Amino acid sequence: MRSGKITRKNLEQMISKGVKEGLRKPLISGHPEDAHDGVHFPNVRSSSDYDKRGLPKNEFSFVRFAEGCRSDKFNGLEAEVIAESKALAWASGSSGGYFVGAEFLPAEFIENYGAAQICRQAGMRILPATGSPIQIPKLTSGVTTYWVSQNDDITLSDITPGQLELTPKICAARSKISKTLFQTSAGSAESIIMSDMALALGRAVDSAVMEGSGAAGEPTGMAETAGINTVSASSGAITIAMLRDMELDLQTSDVRFAKPAFLMNPRTWHTISEIEQDSKFIFSAQPERAVMRSIFGYPVYLSTAVSTTNGTAGNEANVFLVDMDDIILCEWSGIELDATDIGDDAWKSYAVQFRGIVSLDVGVRNATSICLISDTTS
Repeated sequence: MRSGKITRKNLEQMISKGVKEGLRKPLISGHPEDAHDGVHFPNVRSSSDYDKRGLPKNEFSFVRFAEGCRSDKFNGLEAEVIAESKALAWASGSSGGYFVGAEFLPAEFIENYGAAQICRQAGMRILPATGSPIQIPKLTSGVTTYWVSQNDDITLSDITPGQLELTPKICAARSKISKTLFQTSAGSAESIIMSDMALALGRAVDSAVMEGSGAAGEPTGMAETAGINTVSASSGAITIAMLRDMELDLQTSDVRFAKPAFLMNPRTWHTISEIEQDSKFIFSAQPERAVMRSIFGYPVYLSTAVSTTNGTAGNEANVFLVDMDDIILCEWSGIELDATDIGDDAWKSYAVQFRGIVSLDVGVRNATSICLISDTTS
């Protein structure tokens, strides 16, 4: 009631309540100085029983009530009347809460936050596939050219062929809920589980592209690819010189820079963004002016999926500078989401099982298109 308007009906109820409470109080009242010739009036109050207006503190006062309605501040009996008048509207259970219906808002579902998926954003190649394995021919070295004099023999040179082979790697997730929950949630439980499952699989794929181990069925990610360029931070903070060295490594490897990008953990970017030169921040972003994160003009993508637990102390981070056009994500299927109430033990336990699967592999066209710092404490 305090935060809204007081209706005429509510006002009448509160006044009636106040009058009843007031009538229960002694009718004989007055200031002590009203007593005469030592005559004692047992119900006469002292001055402390009155407020500054001369109104009895322990009786309902229409004056105080009116002032309280105007200032939204009530004290004493007036406050009690207001509280009781509100109780039936807001209290729980038998005090009035049974009359208030709950509202379920599945559209406002609060998702579980996870690492950002950045490799697709950064521009890696997506290659749909049907057969297996996928074999992509490549050259590991080309012919050698010679300048020759007239009538001299041309030296023979051979190319060195190679092949990038990709085979399906399966990432999966499974979950189960009771059939009763499935039926009574009006589809919201199914939607929430499948949405979370799709996001989790997407994050797993992104992590595999960057740092997949190549073991136990996992693809070989960029960090574990043989022959990539590396720059050492010597277990220290990252510097501008190190970032320049990363760029130089790609330049001296004749990388095309078709879609160059830095990939790093937010922790690392925080350190880089605080690097100053001539008392000015060099790499700070200004989203309000559409100036996004960049280093030397190359976009920066952040994800907590980028490791920060390398090294013996477990606190060293990866930083990538990559031409993402040379990174291939080969997909035999997109994310497949299915539900069943008859498979596995779902039938006997009266449940519904959900399964998410994605089948893919990661390939690197040219290893020298990647430069990695794997030991910075930034």
